[in-house]
Amino acid sequence: MGSTVTGWWARVQAWRRARPFAAGVCTIAAGLVLLAPPYAALQIGQVSIALQTLGGSASLVLGLALIACGLAMWTRPGSWPAPWLTLVLALAAVPAANLGALLIGTSLGMVGFALAVAWAPAPVADPAPEQPDAGPAQAEPRTEPIAMVGGHR
Repeated sequence: MGSTVTGWWARVQAWRRARPFAAGVCTIAAGLVLLAPPYAALQIGQVSIALQTLGGSASLVLGLALIACGLAMWTRPGSWPAPWLTLVLALAAVPAANLGALLIGTSLGMVGFALAVAWAPAPVADPAPEQPDAGPAQAEPRTEPIAMVGGHR
């Protein structure tokens, strides 16, 4: 049981490191934050508090689009439209979706954009260079300087 969990976790870690994982998490969280205020109602005793505005439809569209951008960052690492679309959507949420869901969603979207743009795939390790066969002996490298300052040797 322990080896299967360890093997599974190693595969998850390898998958996570091969893509801008934190950028996707921040972008999906930004989408969820944008979706929450227009559709959540807070009940305190007999009083129901709800933020029902015309921004509800904009919040729906922008929130779902940000979630799609976060998933795109995970499934297509290195593609350029998703981070830039994330930035545009996060900034568009400020006037359109309840002040960007109180600026929390906009901030998360901008952090997701920054992390996605800064992400680069890990460099592929080169195989070990082949050793030359033991053919003809190679000359020793020259170790004395070719010219000295002032012309003296």
